[in-house]
Order: sequence, then structure tokens, then C-alpha cells
Amino acid sequence: MTYWGVNLEEEIEREQIKHGSVISFKKEEATAVKVPKLESSGKTGWLDGDP
Repeated sequence: MTYWGVNLEEEIEREQIKHGSVISFKKEEATAVKVPKLESSGKTGWLDGDP
């Protein structure tokens, strides 16, 4: 299972992305992922996503 955004913070720092930067995501292949379920108070769990 792949967890979406697991290394997102490290990628942002490595690529020196700043507020207002334009970014794109490369789609390689369909994969089952777990997406963080977020609310204003912070992460509350995971949503299951289908490829």
C-alpha cells in the first residue's frame, strides 16, 4: 500500500518549493493509495482510494 504524501515535506524542501510556486505531479501508473483525511484540527485518519 502506498501512503500519499509520506515524503512530501522532504520533497518540498529538496526542490526548494515556496508559497506561490507552480508545481506539477507526474502520473506514472495506477496504484492503490491511502490519502490523509484532514479537518481544520489536523489529520484524522486515512481515506482509501482506488486507482
